Formats: sequence, C-alpha cells, structure tokens
Amino acid sequence: MIQYFENIKKDRHVLQMLVVRDVFSKYRRSILGVAWSMVTPLSMVGVIGLVYSIVFGVPLIAFVPYLFSGLTPWFFISGAIDSGTGSYIVAEGFITQTRINIEVFSLRTVLVAFVNYLFMSIAFFIVYALIKPDAFNINMFLYFPGSIIIFLFCLGIVNIVSIVNLYLRDYAYIQSILLQILFYITPVIYSIEVMDQRGFSGIYKYNPFYYVVDIIRQSMLGTSEIGIFNWLVSIILSLSLFLGSVYLTKKVGRKIVYQF
Repeated sequence: MIQYFENIKKDRHVLQMLVVRDVFSKYRRSILGVAWSMVTPLSMVGVIGLVYSIVFGVPLIAFVPYLFSGLTPWFFISGAIDSGTGSYIVAEGFITQTRINIEVFSLRTVLVAFVNYLFMSIAFFIVYALIKPDAFNINMFLYFPGSIIIFLFCLGIVNIVSIVNLYLRDYAYIQSILLQILFYITPVIYSIEVMDQRGFSGIYKYNPFYYVVDIIRQSMLGTSEIGIFNWLVSIILSLSLFLGSVYLTKKVGRKIVYQF
C-alpha cells in the first residue's frame, strides 16, 4: 500500500504533465474549450428533461435537478472506466521505454475524468441556484467526502480493468456493452420509486453503482435525510475495490511489458 503511493509521489511531475496535456489537448483549437465539459451535460439534461416532461408529464423544474445530479456522477464513472480500460495500452511507449511507475497511468485517466466531473458539478450548482436557490443547505458539504469516495471507487475499477484489458483485449468491447446496460438498470434518469412500484427493487439494491451515484446525488441536492446505509455501502465498496486493485497492481508490476 505504502509503495503504491510512493511510486505515484516519485513520478508526480510526470503525472501532472500528462493530466494537463490530456485535458487541454481534448479541447485544442475549440472555441469554447473546457467549457464543453459544462455545455455537453447541460444539453443532455435539457433534452432528456424535455422528453420526460412532454411524454411522461414530469414537472421539468422539479426533474432537471434530480436528473442532473444523477448524470454528473454517472458521466464521471462511465468516462473514467471507459478511458481507463486502455490506460496502459495508450501509454505503451512510456511503459516499455522508460522506468515510469505504472500506477501513474491508470490514475492519469481517472484524474482527467475527475476534472470533467468538477466542471459538470459547477454547471449543476449554477443551474440549481437558478432553479431552487432556497434548497442550498449545509448537507451539500457532503459533496466533498462523497467525491473522494467516488474517486476511489473509479480508481479501484480502472486499476483492475486496465490490467484485465491487457490480458484480454476483447474486454474493452464487452465493457462498453456492460456500461450501457448498467446505465439503464442504475437509477440515474429515473427514481427508485419507479422500480419499487413494479417489484424490481432488487435491480438497484444489488447494484453497487447505485449506492455511489446516490451519495453524490444526495449531497448535490442537499437532501435533508441523509441515507447513512448508502454512505456506508459506498465507503466499503470503494475501499475494498481500491485496496484490491492496489494489491493486483503490485502483484502484476512491470510484468505488463510482456503483454504489448
């Protein structure tokens, strides 16, 4: 465990350079630049919210904050996992030709996704302040520990899937399908009451992604009743995944060079 953090500390300048390069290269020569991290989710929230309002008669003003607070953590999770799967493959040149510690490369992709998550969060709070300014309360400060939890959750998964993808190159395609399925079976764009009413509550209760998304949603909305159980499950899941991934990363080590 200590060695894991020491390796990252040793190559922290390389990590910083890669993250900054990835963030700015994505929006190079773009007029709006990193603002697209805010515009893209805003447009998606607007479209989905409008469809639900027209087709299902859902009040738009009430639904938009709920939808936005679910899509924000989900985009971070799916974005980190999707890009993180190929984090070692993309960094093949660095890994095979230098002695940079491999822990840097999976962390790099999660940090880039986390930057986008922060911009999305800013967009959410701006919209929320315009729609429901009186909803802001002290419970929203839980957003900060919640963000640490979801970060560890994503880093743990990325550490694992990036190694799996080296040994099984078809995994990335399988994962893409799984993420699409998970999006629809995780209460992101609908409430858990919908599943409860139809007798499908087990779909989200046994879905680890639900708990992590929900604690961020709770904190962003400033929910008065804090779901302690969901927080405990999220903490246990995130720490377990992270610690397990650290062990796996240490066990594999630089032997991954033989998989290129």
